[in-house]
Amino acid sequence: MTEMGLNQTQLAEKCGCSHRKINEIVNGKRAVSPEFALVLERVLGTTAEMWVRIQAEYDLWVARQKVA
Repeated sequence: MTEMGLNQTQLAEKCGCSHRKINEIVNGKRAVSPEFALVLERVLGTTAEMWVRIQAEYDLWVARQKVA
């Protein structure tokens, strides 16, 4: 995000969502849904698949921490 020159507020505005939603995603308190991955794809020029994959990898990491 910062690599693209955007702060959380700016990204929220571009995505049409609240700053709180972006902040919760960034801080691991909210997941990136497939629907929001499509929004990020449109806004950031990335792929939705990338965001879904990142979310899945994070979810797996969290699960490993709980099991370990």
